[in-house]
Formats: sequence, C-alpha cells, structure tokens
Amino acid sequence: MGLNRKEVFEYIINTLDKNLIERRELNKKSIQDMVEDDDNNLNHFESNTENEIADLSRETMSLDYLASCLDAMNELVLYENTGEKIGKGTIVDTNGFIFIVGTSLPSLNYEQKKVVGVAPDAPVYETLLSKGVGENLQLGNTQEAILGIY
Repeated sequence: MGLNRKEVFEYIINTLDKNLIERRELNKKSIQDMVEDDDNNLNHFESNTENEIADLSRETMSLDYLASCLDAMNELVLYENTGEKIGKGTIVDTNGFIFIVGTSLPSLNYEQKKVVGVAPDAPVYETLLSKGVGENLQLGNTQEAILGIY
C-alpha cells in the first residue's frame, strides 16, 4: 500500500508549524536573556552586542526559512494530483526518500524515509518531471526506484 498524500502533507505542515513555534519561543527567550545579560554587564556591552546581533540575525533567517517552507506547503497541499504525472505539489515516493516537488524543506523524516523538498531551481527538478512509477531516479551514486506518485 502506498502513501496517503493528505497524511504526508499534514505531517509535514504540523511538524513545520511545531518547529516554528518552538524556535520562536527560543528566540524570544534568547532576546530576553540578552537584555538581562546586557543590563547586568554594561562593561562588555559593545562586543557582546555585536555577537548577539549576529546570532539573532541568523536565528531570524532560520525562522523566516521555516515560515516560508510552511507557507509553501500550505499552498502545495491545494494542488491536485492524478497519481500519474509528476508536477508541482506532487509527492514522489522512492525506496529511500519522499520527495515534495515544488519547494525546499528542512531535514524531516516520515515513516523511516528522508523527506526532501525539491525546489524548481534544484538540478533534480527537471529530471523528476520526466519520470513515472517504476522508473529509476539517479541521485549522485544512488539510484532510487519510484514507487508511487501522489
């Protein structure tokens, strides 16, 4: 039996949403800790502030990336798929991976498989569009059999 498209999308969306909430809480705590530390240690304010701003900037980019992935998944779930042709919003199941066509994603796992987002500018994107169930997909030194399209 193959994957359930709706369940896979729900899992990814829920996981991204949960990660985003957790990261926002951590970011909020980091800001609060930074303010408290700076209040207690004004002598090192300038050097501490530069490092803390750099850390917060990286964290903000990470939050923005997660938010954009979540937005993309909420859009892709609306695409209909016939299960015959690969296109934007398609889930491609292989022996080792689950590909989500049309977006990039952070590292995720679903049912012992690595979930990989395939953005339109990814080298494998065009290759995937020409494949069907039963065909093989070459990924570097690895060959993946396409088990299902959802």
